[in-house]
Amino acid sequence: MDNVPPKKVAARGSRSPESAADIQRTPTNSSDVERPIPSRLSLHVPPAQYREVHRPAAPHPTPRQINWAAWTALSTVELWHAVALVLDINPDSLRTSPDAWTVEVGLKPLLERSSFPSQETYKSFNEALTHAERATGDTRPTSLLNHPMQSHGAEMLRLACSFTTEAGIAVCAPVHDALLIEAADDDIDAVVTKARLLMGRASRITLGGVEVRTDVELVRYPGR
Repeated sequence: MDNVPPKKVAARGSRSPESAADIQRTPTNSSDVERPIPSRLSLHVPPAQYREVHRPAAPHPTPRQINWAAWTALSTVELWHAVALVLDINPDSLRTSPDAWTVEVGLKPLLERSSFPSQETYKSFNEALTHAERATGDTRPTSLLNHPMQSHGAEMLRLACSFTTEAGIAVCAPVHDALLIEAADDDIDAVVTKARLLMGRASRITLGGVEVRTDVELVRYPGR
């Protein structure tokens, strides 16, 4: 009697195949009893047509390719269309901003920044459109060339004011295309040299590496 295996081992060998399929494993206590495995499952699967209807629609990117045949067939186009085509941008891919209603009628359209291929393209488009709006049949070419010169000069001076101020140089005021700075008589030469280096840095940043030359006019006390 001492060599008789445990009762649960004997019960395992005597269980019928049908009962073995109903119970996953032999319980060790009453709380460990598991539910019988059902022989079949009843799942509600919606028809294929309903699954297609409720599936989120995939985004359809707007084509960037320009239909030149359609655009060249037009007798006239709007100004912003022409500017976009010159920059190789498909006008049909540009979307109007929801805030476009706030723009006065007759001004350039307010377009969504995200509809442009890149931020650089968006910036180039707005700059070119601004130039085109200011030009007329009587506009001289030199006037068109003057605008980027003046705007780049203003940007260089803005950066120069920031750089010199951050470097501890006392900037009295910008004077057209120059800086009026002050320093002690013993330090003025070194301060001028430092200011010219910073102005050169401002020009290189604005002009993509090209440095604009600078000159100096020193006024010492009691001179004016």
